[in-house]
Amino acid sequence: MANYDRSTNLPRGAACKECHRRRIRCNGIRPLCQACAETGRNADCEYPDDSGHFPSDYIERLIRELEHRKEELEGRLETNTRAMRAFLGPVVYHASSLGLFIHYPKLLYSLSSPNPNTRPTPALLETMYLWGVRLSTDHNIRQSHEPSFRARALETLDSSLSPIRPIDVVHGVQADILFAHYDLSEGLLQDVMARLQLNTTPMVLSHYLHKIRSRDMSTPPTTIPAPGTDPAVEGELIHAFWHVYIMDKLVAGLLQERASIRTVPDRSDARVDLPWGMDMEEYEAGLLTPNIRTSHTVHTFLEQGHIANSPMGTAPIALVAKTVIVWERASQLGHRIWTQMRVGALTDDQKHAFEVQIQKVDSLVNSLRQVTDAEPIQTVMASLVPETLNRARMRVMWESFLYDTVIKLHQRLGRWEKAVDAAERVIWVVKCASGGQSGNEGSVESLNPFVSFVWPSAAGVLAEQIKRHRLSPGALDAQEKEKAIKDAYRRLKSGLEAMKRFIGQCPMIDRKIREAHDLVESIRLHQGIPHIGLHVSEIPPFELKSYDAALAPIGFKLSIIYNDEKVLGHGTSKAPEIFIYEISEGEMGIFKPRSNHGFYEGAIWVVKRSITIPRSTVTGGRYSHSAMGRDNGAPWSLPHYTPKYYGAFIFDPRGPSDHMPARQYDNDHPKPTHRTDVFA
Repeated sequence: MANYDRSTNLPRGAACKECHRRRIRCNGIRPLCQACAETGRNADCEYPDDSGHFPSDYIERLIRELEHRKEELEGRLETNTRAMRAFLGPVVYHASSLGLFIHYPKLLYSLSSPNPNTRPTPALLETMYLWGVRLSTDHNIRQSHEPSFRARALETLDSSLSPIRPIDVVHGVQADILFAHYDLSEGLLQDVMARLQLNTTPMVLSHYLHKIRSRDMSTPPTTIPAPGTDPAVEGELIHAFWHVYIMDKLVAGLLQERASIRTVPDRSDARVDLPWGMDMEEYEAGLLTPNIRTSHTVHTFLEQGHIANSPMGTAPIALVAKTVIVWERASQLGHRIWTQMRVGALTDDQKHAFEVQIQKVDSLVNSLRQVTDAEPIQTVMASLVPETLNRARMRVMWESFLYDTVIKLHQRLGRWEKAVDAAERVIWVVKCASGGQSGNEGSVESLNPFVSFVWPSAAGVLAEQIKRHRLSPGALDAQEKEKAIKDAYRRLKSGLEAMKRFIGQCPMIDRKIREAHDLVESIRLHQGIPHIGLHVSEIPPFELKSYDAALAPIGFKLSIIYNDEKVLGHGTSKAPEIFIYEISEGEMGIFKPRSNHGFYEGAIWVVKRSITIPRSTVTGGRYSHSAMGRDNGAPWSLPHYTPKYYGAFIFDPRGPSDHMPARQYDNDHPKPTHRTDVFA
């Protein structure tokens, strides 16, 4: 027996835990007492803190709490399986509108599986509950329960453990994508971007989902199943990556920020090598054979374009991914050209380099349009059945962004024929998706909120085209011009009516429909002052910023440059409202659309190459002539513009007379009889 020094008596409760348990004397030596050292119980020798608790007590308490929480979750899952199935029906029905890519039959089976390791993770369950409440037809349920379900979903997402199995990765990414789509539907783009950057994208990259079936990876991580061992899970992992990739590109492009996943990265470990996504039925059928290996997936597409007869890369998820890649490339190219044009005139070498890149993007667009030509969207909608709804929604998404790619590439360059054609195709897609001209044909019923971002862009192009029809003398005679304007306006209005059939799906779509509606309202046939044209003798590159600064006080920004930089368009939206043309004589004018608050203050004076902004005096909604110069008589008809167009001329105190377009008139808007009425 050990020989202890009995002269050392410890206070009651000061012995180490092991000596206290064995009821032997402890000498209190720290960190290891003599008894524990002699018996080899080093790990069990611990002393209480000031509150009398041992460190292991806190660990045991935490373990008990976690076990209790686990039992609660398992009990909730067991009791709520029936409710979960009820919630799951609408979520699966609208799957492609919500970003749901998980294999539905497998998920349904896992809800009642006796094996807890195959059940959905709490984060996935809570996000699906959240969408189930959102899609409920009972307004009271949505209003009273949606905030609490959102809070619970966010809590489980933030407290989720790191995935250790392939199914954990699938469920983790799916939960993140579902929650990101929920925030997107609410218009919280910045929150979506933050979640993608901080959580979702690092998850898919750290588990090497972008390297599934890569030729360069001989030993995949444990979270990726070996090729051919579990086709369904492997397909889910491939879909997981492409959904994150698509959302990352779209959100970054809409916010004009840099995407987390580079399209053509500098490092090979960041390169996307996995195959294009396929339908889940194709994975189950074994079409992704174990011997298939891929490399440079995105780079190969950018070099070769879409190959129509390829057995891979034609599924809806693959077409959406390819379209988003081209859309991102067009957005970046258009921005670079626009930035360079604002700095100064393009050199011949720059024009040639940009033209080569534009042709490359156009060729990618044309390769994808082979799919639309082979099976037009109206054919897809004519054969719509519940089983094909989600494929049709994906078709609407990728085709809308395909045409928006053309708009982004050509609108700012002043290539209006291509931009207008693409905008009209967007309107046609919306009509087909909403049930055709009458609204009674096949409808997809819901859309991914990303699609709505294309609508104001298309409406803006068509609105600008109507303005150009109004203000382009000589191209058409008066009757033909009037007919062209009415036809274009009718098409735009019918497109807006088709968009309105999706009102109520989510706040983001409602907001984008309002934006398109405002653009349509801005070019109504009986509008006030439609635009102003200012003619100057020269537009040197170094004076572009001068015009921007001069027009900024009334809220106008440069929105378009075309005709070899001889025409500048400024306005408060994408549709310019003031045009500055480089011609032989200078002109002056004022423009601001009518509103409930009358005109804004400010007058624009352009005389040859000098531009200033004197303050005007506004009285009774009219500009004071003293701030403008004197007019040259009452307004009169100018039928060479449109049959009901008239305007007045104003003498510039420092130069020649200048034209101020007035309003169009009809029986509801009679022609003014006094000279000051030109500004009413």
